[in-house]
Amino acid sequence: YEIEKAVTLAYYQYLYGVSIQKLNTELFEIYSKFLKNAELRFQTGESGNIEVISAKAKSKEIQTQKAQLEYDLVVYQKQLQYFIQTDENIVPDVTTPLQYTNPTDLNNAKVEELVNNYYTQQISVYQKEANTFKAIRTPKLGLGYFGQTIDTKSYFQGVQIPLFGGANTAKYKASQISASQSQFEFDKSKLTLKLQKEELQNEFEKQKKALLYYQNEGLQYAEQIITTAQKSYANGDMSYWSYISFLNQAIDIKKQNAEAVNAYNQSAIQLQFPSFNNNK
Repeated sequence: YEIEKAVTLAYYQYLYGVSIQKLNTELFEIYSKFLKNAELRFQTGESGNIEVISAKAKSKEIQTQKAQLEYDLVVYQKQLQYFIQTDENIVPDVTTPLQYTNPTDLNNAKVEELVNNYYTQQISVYQKEANTFKAIRTPKLGLGYFGQTIDTKSYFQGVQIPLFGGANTAKYKASQISASQSQFEFDKSKLTLKLQKEELQNEFEKQKKALLYYQNEGLQYAEQIITTAQKSYANGDMSYWSYISFLNQAIDIKKQNAEAVNAYNQSAIQLQFPSFNNNK
């Protein structure tokens, strides 16, 4: 259960890294066009060299970020490899939809079964121990005989008093206490799990709402800003500083969308695999 959760988290973390890499590639293309326009405007005397320098600096910055992301992807891949416990290079299918879909009900039943089985087994063990020590410490009536001669036998009745009765009584009481404590922990864990799932559900709904904004509106605004700003700047209808301002706004929207998808995925996976801590 926990391994499945860890693998799923690592898998989608890798896909998140890929999405950021794709975004950087897109940004590099945008700034490459910006650099060409800036160089053309500088050659025609329409603008100063500052535009060219700025475009080159931004392009170099994006290239550096792409190189750093390559290292991040290696780390994500190694995490996935570790959780799967294999020496083979495991690379997720990058065509997998970035947004995670979760069969929540199925895994909620799974974690509830894990909690139930764990504590039911504990309670059963302690109850069996208690019954065993109770039986050992109880005095028993006995009938026996012993022989004195070949022709005569003597019979006796008596009570068989178990040795170490006090110790067995203490163990019986200890087992009873352990069984009661396990029942208490069981009830507490069920309540904790219920509250945890409610908290995770609220977090999931919050991240889902944020993601829907970017999917339904945010990304469309970003594309419109980029397209309009590029045309206006190329036609000389927009100043360099205005163009940079609008471009950065659109880029921020795209980055926030990627982060929103990642946050949504994390919350969805946590909701599907709520943690069960059996350490008292």
